[in-house]
Amino acid sequence: MEKVRFAWKYSVDGLEVSRKLLYAPDHVASDDLVGRMNDAEIRDWWRNWSAGPQKQTFIAEATAGQHEDIVNAMARSPVPDEVQQTGQRILRAVRETKDAKIVGEMQIRDETNDWCQLASNTIIKPVALISTEPGKRLIPIGTEAPAPANIRQMVGAAA
Repeated sequence: MEKVRFAWKYSVDGLEVSRKLLYAPDHVASDDLVGRMNDAEIRDWWRNWSAGPQKQTFIAEATAGQHEDIVNAMARSPVPDEVQQTGQRILRAVRETKDAKIVGEMQIRDETNDWCQLASNTIIKPVALISTEPGKRLIPIGTEAPAPANIRQMVGAAA
């Protein structure tokens, strides 16, 4: 059982890593000063751009997959502000459209992991043994109570 639980744990961790990689903005090398300066200029341009129909049109175009370099620069912002949130929201929508198959597989894995966790909690962590005697408390597993020899003894039937 420990191997199954280990595999399930690995699957959940692997899924989270996969999800982070899918929605992460493209990387800029740490020694690419020109790229980092361009990112900073794009973020400043966005902050200084007043809200209006042009900005909404840009967001619609970016969500459709255009302006990928600008969206990545916004999502890479080191400051968790409106620029970063907007960039990440647009990038997420673009990636979900572009990689719909992968997103669907992740949703299936989420559902499978939820089912496995429910089954694991049901099978591995039972609450108590059944007692048919009225007024007698249920015997929690893990106490010093002897294990039943067979199913009839466990449910209280005559052996």
